[in-house]
Amino acid sequence: GVLLLARTAAAHRDLNLQFERGEVEKVYHALVAGAAPWEEKTVDLPLRPNGDRRHRTVVDEQRGKPARSELKVLRRYGGYTLLEVRPRTGRTHQIRAHLRAVGLPLVGDELYGGTAGLYPSDLTPRLRRGEDEQPLIARPALHARSTGFLHPASGERVRVEAPYAEDFSATLAACSLHN
Repeated sequence: GVLLLARTAAAHRDLNLQFERGEVEKVYHALVAGAAPWEEKTVDLPLRPNGDRRHRTVVDEQRGKPARSELKVLRRYGGYTLLEVRPRTGRTHQIRAHLRAVGLPLVGDELYGGTAGLYPSDLTPRLRRGEDEQPLIARPALHARSTGFLHPASGERVRVEAPYAEDFSATLAACSLHN
């Protein structure tokens, strides 16, 4: 996915300020387990680090910091949904924690209630998982799709987009075939 790196200390400071002020537009694509019952949804739930050894982030109405994510259905695949996620704040594991809170954990995200991965047999109920079956994706199915920001030197609006990783793309193709 998209990764933003600064080449100078001045550019680094400028970009950090843009992130702090919420001026950087971040767009993610997420494959989740479950069928979203809505087309668009805003999740506005405060988050805090859990402090456990697994370093999770949890929803905490009393002690959490404000966190907001905007969700939009891009495609439905039976028991799975491809979402566009736009985090409006930048909390650690925000997307993962918010998706868990709405009952739609990321495929491949065991830390936040998802599965260990997505296997071909998961998409075809009549198939049984064999012990040598390989997952289509064996990591959290989250892709940093694009980032928009003001260029530190020119001040022009820049938008960078990244194509899907091979495993993410192959997983979506398999979901399409079995839908």
